[in-house]
Amino acid sequence: MQLKCYASDIIYDAMELAQAKAINSFSFRDIMNTLTELWAYCYERISQVDSGFYSVVMPIDQRLTRLPSMLKQSILVFASRDLSSPRKVYKEAGYNDMNSPWTYRISGNDLFCWDAPTRRVWLEYVPEPPFLTFTKNNRDYKIFSTVPAKQDDIFRYGMFELVQEGETPAAELNEYIFRTRGSTEEVNLTNSIKREGYEIRSFILDHPYLFISYEHVLNGDTPTGDFESYIIEDLLGAFTRKRYNPFDYMGRDSNLEFLSAKYNDYTGMGVVVLDHDDGVAKELGWTPDSLVTYPSNVVVNYLRANIAKRFASLNNATIMAVEESLVSSTHEISKFLKKDQSAWSKMNNVTGPTWADFL
Repeated sequence: MQLKCYASDIIYDAMELAQAKAINSFSFRDIMNTLTELWAYCYERISQVDSGFYSVVMPIDQRLTRLPSMLKQSILVFASRDLSSPRKVYKEAGYNDMNSPWTYRISGNDLFCWDAPTRRVWLEYVPEPPFLTFTKNNRDYKIFSTVPAKQDDIFRYGMFELVQEGETPAAELNEYIFRTRGSTEEVNLTNSIKREGYEIRSFILDHPYLFISYEHVLNGDTPTGDFESYIIEDLLGAFTRKRYNPFDYMGRDSNLEFLSAKYNDYTGMGVVVLDHDDGVAKELGWTPDSLVTYPSNVVVNYLRANIAKRFASLNNATIMAVEESLVSSTHEISKFLKKDQSAWSKMNNVTGPTWADFL
């Protein structure tokens, strides 16, 4: 069973442990940097002990393969008919024997494997840890007495330009064609932005992000009142999409529509939404809430204790509960990450290769 905990849960639990009254007492940037630094430490250590939990397996069918841009480390290259069949692990070659069978060579961002076109070869690697964010004030949001008007189609484009026809609002365009400011090259992202069975209700472009809300429709013309909101980054590049989910920590999906939005790395605020579950307009942080998943509570305990220590230090306070939690969680994760795997290595060495390894 996998434990699931949102980043906002960790932040607010740490505040309670540190006896902090309001999250506005701390810098949003400082909290984000602390959370990211601690998570990266846990992620790297865990990937060394339990690489299979975070690793990704991709097929290789060319002798020269460009490695993924967000690769943290390679685990192994192996040949197998499929992922459930026995695996023949490749050895790393030197520059003088790169054409030898059952070998591979990684140089920079390139992976060379002589056998790739003739055998079913796979690469298992660990990607970079996902960036953790939390939604500011998703538990103590500001409520508007009346629903504000939706943000006009006056966009802060930054370096992006949306090529429009006439005065058609962006949310009603049939095609979404972008170009960088000062460039004549156009990129049509209609297929990436539009979704079958959904209509776009909010379209707010604030470089380098696009805030967009969809409403589910039946038979193409019957709105259901079910909304999904996303934040899209790097429109003309990698085009990454992340769902805006500030209330998912309560055990339900966030049914939100953007009324106005802008990113703000200083305070973390900048979004006004209409919550269609209760019909109330709310002001929240602009970042989504990240899910921290690992089948053990050692990671969450370690993050919570260290962030609580940070909060207590900023308040010039020494709290025994924080110190006890920090000592306990540090010992717990150190013990967990020092699992002795020498028995498995010894077993592999003693057993040796079998006929299945050569077939």
